[in-house]
Amino acid sequence: MSKHEHERDSERTGEDIDEYEYHRSDTTSWLPTRRRMLQATAAAGGLTAVSSLGLAQNGETIELGGETSGWQGVAPSDIEGETNPTLELEAGTTYELTWENLDGLAHNVVIVDGDGGELERTELMSEEGETQTLEFEATSEMAEYYCEPHAGTMRGDISVGEDGGADDGTEEETDGEPFFQPGAEIGLQTIGEGMTAPTDFAAVEGEDRYFVADQTGELWVIDGEGVQDEPFIDVSDRLVELGTFEGSYADPDQDYDERGLLGVELHPEFTDNGRFFLHYSAPPNDETPEGWSHVEVVAEFQANDDLTQGEPDSERVLMEFQKPQYNHDAGPMAFGPDGCLYVPMGDGGGANDDMEGHVEDWYDENAGGNGQDVSENLLGGIHRIDVNTEGAGAGDTGTETDTGTDSEDGVSTDDEMETDTESATASDSELGNETETETDDYGAENETETETETETDAGTETEETETETETETETETETETDTDTDTDTGDKPYGIPEDNPLVDEEEGLDEYYAWGFRNPFGISFDSEGRLFASDAGQDLYEEANIVESGGNYGWNVKEGTHCFSTDTPSDPPEDCPDTATDEAPYNGQELQDPIVEYPHVYDGEMVGITIIGGHVYESSQIEDLQGKYIFGDWTADPSRQEPAGRLLAATDPDGTTGGDDETGDGTTDDRTTDDTTDTDTDTDTESADDTTDTTNTTDAADNTTESADTTGNETADTTAENGTDGMADSNETATDDTENGTTDDTADNGAADDGTTDNGTTDDQAVPRDELWEMEELQVSGTDDGSFPYFVRQFGQDSDGNVYVLANREGVPEGDTGVVMEFVAPDEGEELSMPDTEGAEEQETDEEATEDTQDEPVEEGENGNETTENESTETDGNETIEE
Repeated sequence: MSKHEHERDSERTGEDIDEYEYHRSDTTSWLPTRRRMLQATAAAGGLTAVSSLGLAQNGETIELGGETSGWQGVAPSDIEGETNPTLELEAGTTYELTWENLDGLAHNVVIVDGDGGELERTELMSEEGETQTLEFEATSEMAEYYCEPHAGTMRGDISVGEDGGADDGTEEETDGEPFFQPGAEIGLQTIGEGMTAPTDFAAVEGEDRYFVADQTGELWVIDGEGVQDEPFIDVSDRLVELGTFEGSYADPDQDYDERGLLGVELHPEFTDNGRFFLHYSAPPNDETPEGWSHVEVVAEFQANDDLTQGEPDSERVLMEFQKPQYNHDAGPMAFGPDGCLYVPMGDGGGANDDMEGHVEDWYDENAGGNGQDVSENLLGGIHRIDVNTEGAGAGDTGTETDTGTDSEDGVSTDDEMETDTESATASDSELGNETETETDDYGAENETETETETETDAGTETEETETETETETETETETETDTDTDTDTGDKPYGIPEDNPLVDEEEGLDEYYAWGFRNPFGISFDSEGRLFASDAGQDLYEEANIVESGGNYGWNVKEGTHCFSTDTPSDPPEDCPDTATDEAPYNGQELQDPIVEYPHVYDGEMVGITIIGGHVYESSQIEDLQGKYIFGDWTADPSRQEPAGRLLAATDPDGTTGGDDETGDGTTDDRTTDDTTDTDTDTDTESADDTTDTTNTTDAADNTTESADTTGNETADTTAENGTDGMADSNETATDDTENGTTDDTADNGAADDGTTDNGTTDDQAVPRDELWEMEELQVSGTDDGSFPYFVRQFGQDSDGNVYVLANREGVPEGDTGVVMEFVAPDEGEELSMPDTEGAEEQETDEEATEDTQDEPVEEGENGNETTENESTETDGNETIEE
């Protein structure tokens, strides 16, 4: 049967990213900007019709319908049927504005002046069919009205005249510079197409064979002939039913979904041992608390002898994360240069971290949140495990599994692998909601220390590790920095590197490598060992970080470099801590800032909704990209219906391409130092921080790295109804470009003055550019205007350093518009057709498209499904973006 006949149920759709989870319906809620944003976003293809600006309204009663796609005019007759109609008022006249909740999501009405100052505001109302009336006297200052949780799509202008018609209703022009400057030109060449919603990519070293995960459950193989007809493996029967929800955040009727098959990673010795790993969303199990959404699973599978098919019955579950909400599921995983598997996971989902499943943390100013807790569960962090060792205690190598050859990265691989092909149950690996912290009972028997010297290209790091295995041969064991595999994992089907940062802490779960993430969507290592991870924001900003061992990347104290408030996410405070509590295991550690940050809206123009993490370009094909970090944004369409992705790049201002210990932010990049864990490491690296990364993993404070948190976009999620990649749901904000980034950088988190005003409106710059890497928007040679007419779902990289973009034209996991394209020289790229949107039916915006669409805690929290316009089909919106 062909891959199209190999049907994924059309109803089972959902996934990450986008965001990837990105990715998030995040109908972003942000502070009103000084400029009129409605016209700008509409010009960018966002809002449905902004209605005529000169509507005369006779009478003092205004009636509207409220839904995430926009305010619907009801009365007077001049505005009937209009979306986000301009309200023409007469100064000094008293009006009653009555609106009805049309979609059961949280909405309210806010009226502001031209500088974004609040003049009138109502409480949030989330019951479908309920009405609310605001009585107010019109004043000349009134400029805009909007819904706070969905300010990107529910926003209209107010025109006030002395006689009700003096103002001509024209909008201010916004002629400022775009946030991203045009950058290097690239070409794109399709290597495979016909998938639904591609979520991850893995390459076989030395071969032109690539594995592509599809949100609907299939793992496809792309070779020289394109996508093979049959999937390498199909796990759709193990997925939670996409589009069907438990938990209190999702709208039961929404199509947007961030769950699905979200990640694939080949073992470093795949060609010898046939081992590969999948990350997927499974239904609730016996360990799932009542009313919770699902279980995120990381499992190992085995390929057949000739590596042409995966064996479904070989599944061995490694980790299970109990998830309270459907979104913020993260996505891709990555093997580090140390041979360990790095597994990101979102913070549990919902908006504002005050819903079920979020725990109390040290930061009392916010309602709580898993990102700043490392003791109760494994949500909101990046985890590091040794898949070559099972159930070892610290200093105890336990049962090693043979990877086929000896690992150069210090992972013990000498013993023969005991392949457990039986489907492992994972009762011991349910990590999503652990209530018991693991004890630091680390016996030292069978310590292995390995002594290796590793030099990076820049010659900056030398890691000395002694490896001596205490078995029957007597060798002297040294315990200087045992990064041997493992702390007390009991019967867990993996080992924990002894130098993981919380291994020696009384509080804290040993799997943690770094924390303070919302929805890390898209992680990768470069050739120098640096770990890059994007993290989807909620209301205002998207970010990407260089991640170090024991680093705290700020969520939910901060969103990017800015302060964050769970009470007023679109209007964050000016001040917040730059360090965590002095209590263990945080020990006053510094909150790390990102290397990349951008707002959802800038200067009245939509920037993005959900960030999609990528890779450092290390191929010789495109000289202008060498050494740059390639990433993207799910779509720049505020309605989340049109495929208007952005392909972006960031350059380290210090000119390093990965070989130096210091990253562009001035923070140290620990890369292989920290990462080499499976062995004892005495790492002499140029950067002290790096050394502490691995060696002093216990003291998180020492591990302050320059970049901050990593997804997806939660995957990028947006609020548009149905259509968003899983990625999209990671951000809740009204216009979350990269997940939530609005233009303002209202918070003053201790970051340098970025020129934003207190109310979050943009003044000179929305982010502290002088502290970030230099960002640019790549120009695609195959389109007239250099744009990328697809939803960006994820990126991939092969062993030669070439980068690939995974994309589709539907905001939901339906259809067959999925495509994988290689970055090539401009003159080698193909022409890209523009999507046909004329016949597409108007889609309801799935508030859940973006996880955090609602700025306020709401019972059903709209996840903000970004709706994307499918080429000419109705999008269901089950794709997850990263979120």
